Amino acid sequence: QGWAGRPADGKDTSVLTPAAAESAKSRPAPDARRRPVVVLVNDDEDSLFLLAHSVRRAVPNTDVVTLSRAAEALTYVQTHPVAAVVTDNRMPEMDGLTLIRRIREFDARLPLLMVTGSIEAEAAAYAAGANGYLSRLCWAGVGAELRNLLSVQ
Repeated sequence: QGWAGRPADGKDTSVLTPAAAESAKSRPAPDARRRPVVVLVNDDEDSLFLLAHSVRRAVPNTDVVTLSRAAEALTYVQTHPVAAVVTDNRMPEMDGLTLIRRIREFDARLPLLMVTGSIEAEAAAYAAGANGYLSRLCWAGVGAELRNLLSVQ
């Protein structure tokens, strides 16, 4: 895998394997003149709408891409410059934990947030490589968390 994990002290010790580093080189670099792109992934149309609205209000200087399938998001992240990904966990075909693990195979530093209704998923989200976890009941928290993650890049 490309993700070395997060130690108990919270310091980023992310390390890319040689294969993951090579894959990351082929991904387009962010253009400093363009607005950062935040990818939102959720198979529930209403939740995706609410999440997009929350992110656009909280982080107005970003472009928001909404996708309903994790496989679409994986392809998008592999082929476009992206500032952050916010994903639901429970989705058909590929869940959010798998999406996070797959992204970590080629990008150890991309901010990844898990938003889900399952409290049990928190530890699994961090173990998969997520930078943050938020309850689906806390839409406003997503925007604040994204602002924090994007400001440290």
